[in-house]
Amino acid sequence: VQIETEEMGSASIRENGMYVITGGLGGIALNIARYLLQRYQIRLLLLDQFDLPPLEELDRAIQSGHELEEKLVLLQELMELPGDVHYARIDICDGDQVRRQIVKSRQMWQSDLDGVFHLAGSYHDALIVDETLAGMEQAFKAKCLGAWTMYQVFNDEFTQRSDSDRQGLFVLFSSLVANFGGATI
Repeated sequence: VQIETEEMGSASIRENGMYVITGGLGGIALNIARYLLQRYQIRLLLLDQFDLPPLEELDRAIQSGHELEEKLVLLQELMELPGDVHYARIDICDGDQVRRQIVKSRQMWQSDLDGVFHLAGSYHDALIVDETLAGMEQAFKAKCLGAWTMYQVFNDEFTQRSDSDRQGLFVLFSSLVANFGGATI
């Protein structure tokens, strides 16, 4: 088998660039966010499904024992790092919601989107013999449909730019469960 390869330009993170991380309050996403903020002082839009209080009320929510206190503390830690962080609760599969949030962030930061890290997913543990169509749809929705939605938004953002400014970063993450299996396996 002969495989032809095409050499591609190197993708890189732009210092002070604007990036989106979906599934932004998950463990791997938080580590990536922490690294990007510390190393590149980026403008970071975290998109996730959790309904959190407004960012200016984080201290009060943490002190009052909010049900998502652990996530609030982690978000607050990110906000103390160099760079800028904005969090938005969003249905990652709804392209219109995603587009509106990116436009809002571009206006807030006066910056174009430089890249997307798609980590959103839904953990659904079931034996294959017990699996239902509804369960499979739920398990794949954020990861697959969310990836397609993010790609479409990302592509729209970059096709509107001049040829010289079309380089961006689009990174998809798989699931660790795909490699190691769930608890019932």
